[in-house]
Amino acid sequence: MFNTAKIELANCTIDIAMARTETYAKPGALPVVTSGPLKTDLFRRDFTINAMAVCLSPDNYGELIDLYGGLKDLKAKKIRILHDRSFTDDATRIWRAVRYEQRLGFRIEPETLCVVEKGFTVNENCRRIPSAA
Repeated sequence: MFNTAKIELANCTIDIAMARTETYAKPGALPVVTSGPLKTDLFRRDFTINAMAVCLSPDNYGELIDLYGGLKDLKAKKIRILHDRSFTDDATRIWRAVRYEQRLGFRIEPETLCVVEKGFTVNENCRRIPSAA
């Protein structure tokens, strides 16, 4: 369905995916997946730290492809979205950002936090949880 594969090694798992585009019929829906250019594929990812690729062609084998500053953000432990529709396309990305922040000691950068807050008030699929007070 999503044209992905996993390689399980003794001490890690490697995810492999073909370059693809995804379109969503509505916020929160499963995407319709078609093959597409690598630049488009990386731009639709959840965060810059997940928008990097490694070249597998013999001429440039092993070369890091980092069009959106993912390595810099990874080193700085920053969680940054690539576009304002990121959480509208998939609201579970908000929980993933919080999980990375809590488990890995990363920080959600201020502009991404602003979009999270905007998403909670604008996106009809998300509702604020009322405070206990």
